[in-house]
Amino acid sequence: MAVCSGVILLAVCLLFQIRTSNGFSWKDCSRASDPIKFKQISFEPDPLKLPGYASYEGTAYVSQSVSSITAEVTLYKKFLFWWKIPCFDAFPCNFDICELFGRDSSCSFSSGYFKSPKQSYYISRPRISSFLLKGYYSATIILKSHGKQVGCTYVYFNIDG
Repeated sequence: MAVCSGVILLAVCLLFQIRTSNGFSWKDCSRASDPIKFKQISFEPDPLKLPGYASYEGTAYVSQSVSSITAEVTLYKKFLFWWKIPCFDAFPCNFDICELFGRDSSCSFSSGYFKSPKQSYYISRPRISSFLLKGYYSATIILKSHGKQVGCTYVYFNIDG
C-alpha cells in the first residue's frame, strides 16, 4: 500500500490503489482448457528505462502440441484508473512467438515444459514526453494458435522514462 499522509490523500490512495514501489509482476490468466500455462516469467531492468535493453525469460507448461503461435497484446497505463493505450513502434500489439524465439513462423511446441532462454531486446523510446511515458503499465497477452486462444498472461511493469 502507498505511503500517504492526510485523510484526503489517504482516501485517494485507497480509492485508486496507487503503488509507490517498482516491481515487475505477472499472473497466468489461461483458461482451464488452454494448453499453455505460464509457470515463471522474469523481466529486467525493473523499472524499464527507455531507450534501452530489456531482458526476459520464462517457463511454461504445454499440455498438448501447439503450432503457429501469435500473441495479441492489450496495453494499459495507470493514471488514477487503468487506461487502454494504443500500441506504438516500441511495443507492438501483435507478434509472432516463433519469430521471437528465432524459429520458423509455423514452428510447433511439443507437450511438456518449455523454458525460453534469456533474451535481450533494444526498445526505442516513443516520441512522447517523459511525464506521459513514466508510470505503471499492465498488459494482457493472449496467445493464439490458428486463431484460437491457447494461453494468457497478465504482466505489470514500470517505465522510468
